[in-house]
This record gives sequence, C-alpha cells and structure tokens, in this order.
Amino acid sequence: MSNQQAAIEHYEDEGHSVAGWIGVTLIMFGFALGAVGLFIESEVLVWIGVACVPAGAIIWPILKAMGLGPKEA
Repeated sequence: MSNQQAAIEHYEDEGHSVAGWIGVTLIMFGFALGAVGLFIESEVLVWIGVACVPAGAIIWPILKAMGLGPKEA
C-alpha cells in the first residue's frame, strides 16, 4: 500500500468512546454482580445486577447525546 492510499483511507475508531466504555462496563458489572448473587444465594445482589444491565443500556445513548460518544473525523 502506498502512502497516498494510506492518506485517503477511512479511519474507524470502532466505537472507542467514554460513553461506550461506561455503558459496557456497567452492563458487565451487572452480569458479574448477578452471577455472584446467584452463587452466594443473595436475592438482593441478583436484582441489583439485573437492574444494572438495562441501566447501562440506557446511560450509553444518554452519554453519547451529551457529547461523550465517538468523535467525528
């Protein structure tokens, strides 16, 4: 590939953004907390974990709308 081709290639950041990281981290935390709650038989932990998953899915687009999403090239 020549230098000219590299200069005109479209760059994808693959969604690396603060909004994406926070959303996915909250969803993964919810799954992990729910699994731990099931393992130690704590109904409260299970339901907190269950609540974290949709919260992460809701917070993600809100943060994106606030400007913390992927930046336009």
